[in-house]
Amino acid sequence: IYRRNLMQNQMSHFNEYRERAALSNEQLMRACPAVFAERAHERTSERYAFIPTIQLVDGLRGAGWHPVSAKQANVRDVTRRGFQKHVVRFQHADAQKMVVLGDTTPELVLVNSHDSGSAYQLHAGLFRLACLNGLVVADKTLAKKSVRHSGDAVQLVIEGTYQIVDELPKVMESVRHWGSIVLTGEEQIAFARAALMLRYDSPEEAPVMADQLNRVRRSADTGSDLWSTGNRVQENLTKGGLRGRVVEGRRKGMRKVGSIGEDTRLNKALWSLAAEMQALKA
Repeated sequence: IYRRNLMQNQMSHFNEYRERAALSNEQLMRACPAVFAERAHERTSERYAFIPTIQLVDGLRGAGWHPVSAKQANVRDVTRRGFQKHVVRFQHADAQKMVVLGDTTPELVLVNSHDSGSAYQLHAGLFRLACLNGLVVADKTLAKKSVRHSGDAVQLVIEGTYQIVDELPKVMESVRHWGSIVLTGEEQIAFARAALMLRYDSPEEAPVMADQLNRVRRSADTGSDLWSTGNRVQENLTKGGLRGRVVEGRRKGMRKVGSIGEDTRLNKALWSLAAEMQALKA
């Protein structure tokens, strides 16, 4: 069993490395058809300026940022399929030169939809190879760039890209600093408890206990520093898979966060929570 799990872990790293390579349009189409929408959804107004996401992808490619992952939201309304909210993550061609803390690289995160559900949003993101986590930086640290569906949206997104890139060193410095801040066991649980309340309204509603969010899934996250703690909590909180408490004879569990909007919200809130812990430790 140990050797099987070890092999699966090694293969997951291999597959993720392959997936982080620049995606072709054919690969993007398989992963996220909404990127290639040719018109807006019928529910949009006449003032809605339709600009297909693929134009933004091509514009970012020209600026040296290549798509490395993409997904779209699940929708029940069949008429919205191909128009729904979707997210594309980009990594720079020189990403290896931007690595910090061994396995973390900066990314750009583009969120869009063609059914008036979302404006073009551009966020700063981080990716950790060790745990295959995709993080999103909070607006308080680095303001997101939001562009309405009007005018020259492509050029505005490209300009927003340069603004975010100029501020990325500040983000990477935060990562380095958090890696040097040591948390006590009590502080780690306090961080996990606060994180749990970001997803659930009360401890009674949460299916798991706070200490479960602080459990280590892999050796790379065994540190007691703020960065390692934050990554453990982030992965357990958003990826789910934890066995929960028994309620009325049935065991509850924590599900994976599937919503693009909720995943982005939680990631940003966790980043802010880490910044608050940094301030408390200071």
